[in-house]
Amino acid sequence: MSPRSRGIARGVTVARRLVVPDACTRVLVASNARLEDATSTSTRSRRRASTSSSVFTRGFAFGAQRDDENDTHATPTIAKDVSVDAESMSRASGVTSSSHAGEAGEAWSVVASAVEPRDVAFGLDPVGVVADAMTYAHSLTGAPWWLTLAASAVVVRAAMAPVSVQTIRASATLSAASSLAKASKGGDAERVGVRDVLDAVKDIRAKSPGVGAHPAWLVAGPLAQIPLFVCAVMAVRRLASDGAMNGLNAGGTAWFSDLTLPAVDVGTMIAPMGTYGGVLPVLTAAALFANVNANFAQAAQKSRGMTIVKLFLEWLTLPALVIGLQLPQAVHCYWFASSTYALAQNQLLSSTFARRTLGAEDLAKTTRALAASKGYSGEDAPIMTGATLELVKAAAKARSENNNTLAINLLLRAARGESQDGSSSSTESDNKPLRGEDLGNAHPSVLFALGQTYALLKEWKKSALTYEYSARAEPNAMQRSRALMGAGVARARIGDLNLASEALGEANRLNPSDASIKVALASAVKLNGDPERALDILREAAELVPDIRERYVKPLERELGVDKAAAK
Repeated sequence: MSPRSRGIARGVTVARRLVVPDACTRVLVASNARLEDATSTSTRSRRRASTSSSVFTRGFAFGAQRDDENDTHATPTIAKDVSVDAESMSRASGVTSSSHAGEAGEAWSVVASAVEPRDVAFGLDPVGVVADAMTYAHSLTGAPWWLTLAASAVVVRAAMAPVSVQTIRASATLSAASSLAKASKGGDAERVGVRDVLDAVKDIRAKSPGVGAHPAWLVAGPLAQIPLFVCAVMAVRRLASDGAMNGLNAGGTAWFSDLTLPAVDVGTMIAPMGTYGGVLPVLTAAALFANVNANFAQAAQKSRGMTIVKLFLEWLTLPALVIGLQLPQAVHCYWFASSTYALAQNQLLSSTFARRTLGAEDLAKTTRALAASKGYSGEDAPIMTGATLELVKAAAKARSENNNTLAINLLLRAARGESQDGSSSSTESDNKPLRGEDLGNAHPSVLFALGQTYALLKEWKKSALTYEYSARAEPNAMQRSRALMGAGVARARIGDLNLASEALGEANRLNPSDASIKVALASAVKLNGDPERALDILREAAELVPDIRERYVKPLERELGVDKAAAK
């Protein structure tokens, strides 16, 4: 060992002797002080931390002095330090001194910096507990830090899987209860209140106690998962802030070897990792976007309000990306793994097997039985079975790919109550027309989708027929008006103007605030030989949508020779 190294070692030893003896008394005093005044304790800790460094500075200065001076000069210095050490020991034994706030305060700052995190972790700091757990897992397994963080995310998600399952079951129960409540009001959704839905939930759970889950899980699920996720992310950030000590600065792989670096350092406006630093933040934002689509796509198709919610959450991925670019790569190792696991879990739980295992089909049977036993207009609540839902999803995907023929075949099988066998080829049995019995028993949403797809193929007779059966089976007034509008347009296309006017007139009665229905009705009435009535209907539509006056009202007025003043 070189003379300089020996000098430094002696300096550290003397500094430790100066620091440690006063710790016992100061730990007890500071513990009480933290309970009485947390703010003042934080201030004192920062002041002591700044003065503590002077103890080690003097220790290391002694080591440097050892290199510059001979042994005869070093001996008095050591003696002086030993005398100071003895004085510190006497104060720890109960002897007071006027200089207690000096070196004793420096001693406490070093001891407190080691004691406080442990004390807080066990009592007041859940983030510290999670950080310690991740550190322990890293030490126990010997896995690199990036793999430890990703595995931690998977473990946390897997531990919360029962909560996710209960949340999905609660959502299905609430959906079934809403359908049952609508059926109890004759299909009029505007008359359904919260109390009606809650009463329907009670009826369902009373009839089949093991079916579904309480709607309270819709609140309890996020309340359990979101704080845990935030706590874990904060723990990872805390570990990254001390990466030089725990090894996160070299715990990555590939292009993100340093897990403490962000993609963009806002303070200096530089990219420490170059272009590749944005890969993990972008992947994390993409996984978040995919989760939003998976969770809200089906609800957005049924509700304009849920469509707005879906779009809002999708746009939120942009600020999430901006924030993510400023977070350490370690956070993305955890966040991306968590989001990917959630996406895979949602796909698994939405499968037919999972729905059957979770009791979704039993829930549908219970709801239909309740609706029938209560005599709700002789109509069952419109709830799809798992097999029907899978066929409808496959048909929607085929339509998005412009494969309307395959979509028709899948929807025909759904209307017959068949299951999806995984075959995507068209067969002769798939393309057979529906029998009257099939049309009467099919789900109204399946028939509506069939009517839309037949209209795209310009098969107007089939489109009109399936739309009409959909309107007969649909208990929801708004959905029934849409089906009647489709039937009216299809009937007009084949020249059956009387039935077209009748269907569109009923659609207008059910939904008088829809200007598009009024325009279609006016067109059918005009073609049926009553242009004056068509003009009156178009004027009603123009009150809802002013553009209709320029596009339809004024041209028809000119055609009929109506004076503008009289028109006003």
